[in-house]
Amino acid sequence: MPSSSEILERIEKLEINVTRLKDISSLGVDTHSRMENVRLTDRKKSMLILTSMRSGSSFAGELFNQHPDVFYVFEPLYFLLGDAGYERKLRVLESIFTCNFTSFETLYDEAKNISAEAFQENIENCRKTKFCFRDKIKALTSKIGKIPDWAELSHRCQTAKLRVVKTLRIYKLSWLKRFFEDQRLDLRVLHLVRDPRAVFRSRSHIFNTNESMRATGHNCKMHSNIEYESRTLPGRVATVRYEDITANPLRFQERIYSYVGLDKHQDVIKWVKDNTNKSDNSTYGTSRMAENQLGKWREDIDFSNVVAVQDICSEMMTIFNYKRLQSQPEMRDLNVNIYPT
Repeated sequence: MPSSSEILERIEKLEINVTRLKDISSLGVDTHSRMENVRLTDRKKSMLILTSMRSGSSFAGELFNQHPDVFYVFEPLYFLLGDAGYERKLRVLESIFTCNFTSFETLYDEAKNISAEAFQENIENCRKTKFCFRDKIKALTSKIGKIPDWAELSHRCQTAKLRVVKTLRIYKLSWLKRFFEDQRLDLRVLHLVRDPRAVFRSRSHIFNTNESMRATGHNCKMHSNIEYESRTLPGRVATVRYEDITANPLRFQERIYSYVGLDKHQDVIKWVKDNTNKSDNSTYGTSRMAENQLGKWREDIDFSNVVAVQDICSEMMTIFNYKRLQSQPEMRDLNVNIYPT
């Protein structure tokens, strides 16, 4: 099994096109896409939540998982860690986006032969039960029970208004080119970023300091490069800061649903309110989740590590408007706003 450091070494430079979430209301259909022969309403609507480890993607994904018209898949590429090439990852994504799961068992067999030893037992269980993606997936297990066969899985996918995949294992938007050009699909990408200082603090509870710092640096380079391709896929990618989601989760839910053409649903609104415990009764009241979580990393992180992260992530922090901290007292003072809008 490759070590964490070896896996991190394999992370390549991310080239991603981004449209900031605040501009979502102005997004239109990409007039340059190669889809002239297919009516927009006939194309399968899909969204890929593209992010990195410890970036708060579980909450964003759950906003889709709670919607009854969404087919949501959590980490379908989990079993393709290690030596599994990106082509196999794309085959898995294509199966989900097109609701064609007939090739999944073959993919599992291939992955079992090439994946790290620690993953082989899980892959074998996936293949035998005709169900995979990792045990944290909820959309299928909680709503319709155990999947009896691939045909049932395909049916649930086909009847959904939107297919959503959350993954940490797609490192280049260019890998998705075939899906953007596929006349059967209407694919959007939600690119989720988070304050790298908070990411480092979260990672450091799992990995050692040097490894966490190196991984954070890789992620910052990935996020910094997203602007370079922004003109090539207009209207296809929306980027949002995790901090903005937690500050106003209902506003984010409303905007991202509008972006992908999904109607609001009371089940989702109720879930958001129950799980964020809004501080007031206004439509977009600041959530206690934001009050409790956004500044938590500032309470126990060493300031020398903050300085190091700010140095290696300077470009990324500038792009996404993360304010630098100048001293330890400033860092500890949670009244200092470091997330200007």
